[in-house]
This record gives sequence, C-alpha cells and structure tokens, in this order.
Amino acid sequence: MDLQADRVSFLARVVMVKFLRLGLGTNFVRAGVGLLFAATVLSLIL
Repeated sequence: MDLQADRVSFLARVVMVKFLRLGLGTNFVRAGVGLLFAATVLSLIL
C-alpha cells in the first residue's frame, strides 16, 4: 500500500512538473482526470 502510494505521488509530481514547464495551466483539469485514471490503472495492475 505504501509503495503504491509513493509511486502514485511520484508520478503525480513528475506530471505536475511537466505541465508546469509546458505552461499548460488550462489543461489542469484534464491532468487531474488523467492522474485519477493512472492511479486507478496502477491500483489494478499492482
């Protein structure tokens, strides 16, 4: 559980940094939905 949470938080940070660098503030909602989807997929795989 802890390792899974760490992986999800790490991926979230990476995605956040990428979006901030690209300056896609308007796609923040889409990024949030994508993170939720990624977390769900990771929970199913792991």
